[in-house]
Amino acid sequence: MVSAQRKARSGPVKTAAAAVPRAPRRPTKRLPKRKVTLTLDSELLEELEAHNESVSAQVNAALRELVEHQRRERALDAVIADWEAEDGPPDENLLSRYHQLLS
Repeated sequence: MVSAQRKARSGPVKTAAAAVPRAPRRPTKRLPKRKVTLTLDSELLEELEAHNESVSAQVNAALRELVEHQRRERALDAVIADWEAEDGPPDENLLSRYHQLLS
């Protein structure tokens, strides 16, 4: 039988839960946070609460992804506007032909 002193020296006992992979950790650089109040659809909130991660973290990650997507769209819109400023609007017949080829 293992003595209590020996157990204490051997460190924490590892459990099966410790072997379960965790979600990726946040970046080490913590950005400043602000507390806000949101109103969410009940079914969305229930779905978020069913996960083992805080609702705030999940909403923050989803909003970060949305904002990044919107930034990329704005950048693409700027590139297209520059092209159109240099070369004029695209040829609709040519666009239609490409669309048919890709469909």
